[in-house]
Amino acid sequence: MENNKILVVGGDNRLAYLAESLIADKNEVTTFGLEKSNLDNKYKSNSLTQALKKSDYVVLCIPVSRDNKTIYSPFSDTVIPIDQGLFDKLKNKIIFCGLKDKLFNINSSFKKLNIIDYAANEEFLLKNAALTAEGAISILIKEYKNCLFNSNCLISGYGRIGKILAHKLSLIGAKVTILARNKESLLWAEIMGYNTLDLNNLNNSFDNYDIIVNTVPYLIFDKKILNSFKKKPYMLDLASVPGGIDFKEAKKLDICVNHALGIPSEFSPKAASDIIKNIIYKNLT
Repeated sequence: MENNKILVVGGDNRLAYLAESLIADKNEVTTFGLEKSNLDNKYKSNSLTQALKKSDYVVLCIPVSRDNKTIYSPFSDTVIPIDQGLFDKLKNKIIFCGLKDKLFNINSSFKKLNIIDYAANEEFLLKNAALTAEGAISILIKEYKNCLFNSNCLISGYGRIGKILAHKLSLIGAKVTILARNKESLLWAEIMGYNTLDLNNLNNSFDNYDIIVNTVPYLIFDKKILNSFKKKPYMLDLASVPGGIDFKEAKKLDICVNHALGIPSEFSPKAASDIIKNIIYKNLT
């Protein structure tokens, strides 16, 4: 794929690497909101309006926003409001973004635009889950003060991330237990050789877990459950805001908790950008 006129707006390391990769593929790339990145300055525009005039496609970040007001742009001091002005600028463009529903919740007018959500693609979801699981293990190796081998690990949730993480931890030699509500998920976990806990029948008791990793994006580990722990585990929350752990209560109990967001961006941004690029290429007209 080459000679496509693409504008990359805002974003973190993933979109900076994406712009580099699109340029290497001989596309006509312009960026806005990435002025503090290591990208060559000749590809950076000081005017969003002018950059859009030269572009047929626009790539936005994931998440589109973190403050529910502006485009997420950590490499820029420029504020890009998600307002009617931005909507008007994006008309007649093909737009790629992650988690487009978040954009729609901020400004419903954006539903009228031609937007392709690359984060809704199963290829993105699976490969991003693999990067997240790999990054989670990196965090555990660095922050858990003991050996992962032979440790008792509880994983809350058995979706894409939970499945991959359980497999990788078991290969290291950890003793893995899956906590889930869905009967089929629990059955699959059992078939794969993991211990299981039914979230519907906890009876407020937990074994002596060394590590607990949450992947469920709603509150699981509330005050009652945290106070039922027989020992203080290291807790890693991979779920999106607000996460699945009562962080205030955990702090009161002196339980070490890390709410790790955007792991692919931090640990493997180039690989994450390649996933996004492949999906964009499959949707170019």
